[in-house]
Amino acid sequence: MSARELCEATVREFTASNEKIRSMVGSATIICTQCDQANTRAYITSESEIVLCTNKLSTQRQIKEALTHESVHSYDFANNRCDFSTCEGLAYTEIRAAVHAECAGSYPFEWFREQCIKKVATSATANMYPKNAAKECVVAMFEKAVSDSRVKDMP
Repeated sequence: MSARELCEATVREFTASNEKIRSMVGSATIICTQCDQANTRAYITSESEIVLCTNKLSTQRQIKEALTHESVHSYDFANNRCDFSTCEGLAYTEIRAAVHAECAGSYPFEWFREQCIKKVATSATANMYPKNAAKECVVAMFEKAVSDSRVKDMP
C-alpha cells in the first residue's frame, strides 16, 4: 500500500467512525499528498482544504493525530474563532489543536499535560513568529484557549 493509499484509507475510516472529527472537518476537503515544506506534516488552506503530507506521515496514528490537529484549525477558521494572522490568534488555535491531538489522553499529573500543550503550541507558533514571541503568545492565550469548550463538547 502506498503512502497516499494508507492516508486516504485512514482518513475514510477515521472520519466514518468519529463524529467529532466529522463535525470539525465540516465542509473542508481532505487531501493526501506529498509536501515540499520542510517542517510541515499537515496544514489547512484558505480554500477550506486540510492537506496531509504523505511523505511526513507514515503510520495510521500519525495520520489520525495530524487530521485531528488540522480539524481543530479548520473548525476555528470556519467559525472565525481567532485571527490566524496574529501571534495571539495563531497561538490560541495551536493550543486548542494540541489539546485534542498531540497532548490528548491521560497524564499522571496535569502539569505534564500543560507542558505538552505549551511545547507543541509554541513550536507550531514559532513556525510563523520568533520563538520568544511565540512562547509569550502561548503563555498569554493558554488559559483562555484550554478552557474554550468548543470542539470539546461536540459528540
